[in-house]
Amino acid sequence: MRTPAADPRADRPPTVARVDPNDGATQVLRDAPVILRLSQPLDPESLSPQSVSVQDDFGTVPGCLRLSPDFHVVIWGAERFLRPGILHFVVARGLRDQRGRPVDPHWSRFVPCDLARSDLRL
Repeated sequence: MRTPAADPRADRPPTVARVDPNDGATQVLRDAPVILRLSQPLDPESLSPQSVSVQDDFGTVPGCLRLSPDFHVVIWGAERFLRPGILHFVVARGLRDQRGRPVDPHWSRFVPCDLARSDLRL
């Protein structure tokens, strides 16, 4: 009987593999969540408002964080509408994977538009 091969991705340093909205995105809805996909499962103890935040010209935007059941996805949701036409920064630092290794710091930016989901008629 063959044993399954080890996943070679498990030994790579942990990173923020993908962020939505993408770096440089414009016309982002004012109530859109920020979603970070991690390359390795996150240590939930490392997740805090200081480790993942969204900032604008006025400082840190109040928001709440959730972690997916598989520990690969962090979801940040604003507690108010994002300010339209203003550059917002996504900052992730101080995160660790479940093996205790630091996740490379992440920084990206996006600009919300004037609309929220409730403004759209579907």
